[in-house]
Amino acid sequence: MKKIKTATNVIVEMANQPHYTPLKDRFYYKDFLLLMPEKHRRHIAKIFIKNDTLNIITLNHIGYQELNHDDSKKYIKILIKLYAKENPNSKFIDVKNLRIFSQRYEKTKLKLENSPKKIRPYIELSLGKFKNPFENKALYDKFEALRKVIQNA
Repeated sequence: MKKIKTATNVIVEMANQPHYTPLKDRFYYKDFLLLMPEKHRRHIAKIFIKNDTLNIITLNHIGYQELNHDDSKKYIKILIKLYAKENPNSKFIDVKNLRIFSQRYEKTKLKLENSPKKIRPYIELSLGKFKNPFENKALYDKFEALRKVIQNA
């Protein structure tokens, strides 16, 4: 008689297949990140393990300075040891070094060429209907230009 496998056994068996190892590693990375404090976590863009080295890529240079501090490095190394002890199947058991990098680029917002007209913080109450009593040509022209601006607003 054939024994029926439980859902947990099937998932574990599938996770142990070689083409699922990157996904499995990502779960371990995510789990490791959840152990870190929020002040460190918000600076991290990506982590990965390569050649027995945990590589941490920060979002910007501020995160690099925060995580590259001696106390932060010691704390992360202690976390690595604790995590490797709790999860012996993870790649964290082989980690011996820690490297911290900063991203070389920052995401910038794309500028739209056809951006909508800026909304003014006030509503123009004047209709531009006023007398222009100036006889000086320069002042007269400036008031007429002002009248056009008010009427177009």
